[in-house]
Formats: sequence, C-alpha cells, structure tokens
Amino acid sequence: MDSMSKPAALTQDPHALREPKENNLEIAIGHEVRALRKKLGITISDLASATGISMGMLSKIENGVTSPSLTSLQA
Repeated sequence: MDSMSKPAALTQDPHALREPKENNLEIAIGHEVRALRKKLGITISDLASATGISMGMLSKIENGVTSPSLTSLQA
C-alpha cells in the first residue's frame, strides 16, 4: 500500500505504526530522564531552562510519547 492510499490518520501520525520494541525504548529513556531529573531535585521547568528544550517536549520524552534526538540527550 503506498502513502497515497493510507488512511489520513496513519499518514498524519508518524508514530502510528511504531514497533512495540521501539516504544519500549522510548519509555525506558523517558524513565531514565525523569529519574535523573528527580535525583537532581529539579523541576521540568528547571530542566527546560537549563537545556533549551521546551517543557512540553520534556514531558513527552519523560512519558515515552516521543524519542529525544541525540542532540537533546547531550543537552
């Protein structure tokens, strides 16, 4: 099936067809980011200010909704 014949919901959401293994990696990374942030005793707002990553993006990363880029992980 080519991209022209896919339902709109699938073509609009690049994460719709993710493999479960990839999702597990996102969740694991999110848990690690949250654990480190809490260990440091800082809020998402503090982390956003320190890294230049928006609070919304950090929330998505911590909740395993999205994968951070390598650049984001280095921040």
